[in-house]
Amino acid sequence: MTAHTILIIDGDKTTRSNKALELAKEFLGGRLSKFDLLEISNEETDKMSLGIEVSRQIIDFLKEKPIERKTKGVVIHEAGSLTVEAQNALLKTLEEPPATSFLIMTTQKKTDLLPTVLSRCQIVKLPASNPSNPHNPSLPSSRSAALDWIAEGKEELEGKESALAFLLGLETSLREEILAGTATPNSAEALWKTRQAIDKNNANPRLAIEEWLLKR
Repeated sequence: MTAHTILIIDGDKTTRSNKALELAKEFLGGRLSKFDLLEISNEETDKMSLGIEVSRQIIDFLKEKPIERKTKGVVIHEAGSLTVEAQNALLKTLEEPPATSFLIMTTQKKTDLLPTVLSRCQIVKLPASNPSNPHNPSLPSSRSAALDWIAEGKEELEGKESALAFLLGLETSLREEILAGTATPNSAEALWKTRQAIDKNNANPRLAIEEWLLKR
């Protein structure tokens, strides 16, 4: 294991991505370089998974000497999208990256990756994202953040009681936004209607919450 091979887990997708770029910036001497930093994600390739050709691209990139900085590196966003073959192809590079390089990966949970990959990484664990906790809810700050929130798969909100508790907790956050002028009373009314739909009309909790998040 080496400090130059890092895996960021837990948190939400946006938080993981931001943390990865923050660490990359530190490795690169305080400034991200378009020449010495390669970012990989399945969103950029429009593919559900990342195959062995991506691993070869990463390996070849890290073998080259840095251009602008003293080091160079790769950030793999949501590395769980790497196929088994792609992960296996990266094992040697993960264990012994070139001296002037680093590799940072993010994923929601450790089980998204092979044990052989995990054993070669320094784990950075972010605070767990727990939106069903009514005492510590947080509202997505943008439509993009809401989509990331939904994509994380919050199974704990499938149940009626936990969904209602979550929405009740969100009312406090929403009231603070209204007072700060970043949200309108209409948002609060829509949230109330969402709670009523789940509680009285037996609407699907997850779908109702997703609809409210995307419309707010």
